[in-house]
Formats: sequence, structure tokens, C-alpha cells
Amino acid sequence: MIMDMPGKFLADYTEFKTLFYESTRTIKVSKHEYKRLSKMKDIPVHLRYKEAGIVLRERVGRRWTFEDTEPYKNNVLEQIPEFVKYEAKYILE
Repeated sequence: MIMDMPGKFLADYTEFKTLFYESTRTIKVSKHEYKRLSKMKDIPVHLRYKEAGIVLRERVGRRWTFEDTEPYKNNVLEQIPEFVKYEAKYILE
């Protein structure tokens, strides 16, 4: 995506940094959950976890323990609008 829109993402370091951190985010899931997610080729990435029934949590405390996390709002990953539009071209129907 960066190379498809170099004027936007390579010209502005803040835009590049935002996209970089969004695209390197890692979400740990079980093997069973991963198999379920990998079959969802017709659903945008930021909506797959909610559709699969996987509760996403974010850290609110100092540690990554269950007590120091809370569920994401609406259980939907936040994505930059450009990524959602870009990804739409590759969603299988």
C-alpha cells in the first residue's frame, strides 16, 4: 500500500509512522481461532475478529494481564480509512 501511494505515505513521516504501526500490529490468537479467521476471505480484516466471536482486549494498566486489559470498543479494530479502501479491492466475494 505504501508503494501504491508514495505521495501520501512517504512524503509525510507522521502518515508513514501511523501506517507502519498499524501494519505491524500483532494479535495473538489460538490455532482454532486462526483457522476460523483465515477462512474469512470475504470480510475486511478489521471486522473479522468480531465476526469470528473473538473478543479483542487492549491494555489499560501497566501489564498485559487479564486484569489490566479491557475489551475493545465494539470489538472492531481501528483502521486508517485509506487501508480500508485499499483492502476493499482484494476482498473476495
